[in-house]
Amino acid sequence: MSKQSPVTYAEDTLGVHTVYSDAQDVHEELDKNLGIYATQAKRIRQANDAIDQREFDLAGELKAEDPSLSIEGMKRAIKDAHRTDETLNKMRKVLYDAQGKQEDAYAESETCKYRLRVLSARMNELGGLLAFLAAAKSAAARPQA
Repeated sequence: MSKQSPVTYAEDTLGVHTVYSDAQDVHEELDKNLGIYATQAKRIRQANDAIDQREFDLAGELKAEDPSLSIEGMKRAIKDAHRTDETLNKMRKVLYDAQGKQEDAYAESETCKYRLRVLSARMNELGGLLAFLAAAKSAAARPQA
């Protein structure tokens, strides 16, 4: 059995640097996903604003077409227009796409957070182990009384 240097043991056997670089990679992935989340939140706000404006415009157009329409008749006409308007349907598709991407980014972010917690705990554990090994080596190097 060959004697390993403490540095070789820490790096090769315990994987100290591997854990650290894995944590850095996960942190970068978390940062990327949080950026995607924020971008999609902005798209969602913009899509909602555009949808609200289009719905308002449709109601105005319907009222202008037939000002004598009853309240119930107007409700039905607006409901039908909201369902069949091509522009509004395209806007909803953009909204649903942004919501899906935001949900995916959120889920990935949560996964990254848990992975970071595990890696952080592993680094703490390795730090304690390395401190123990250093103390043991120091005690072994002292002359026996």
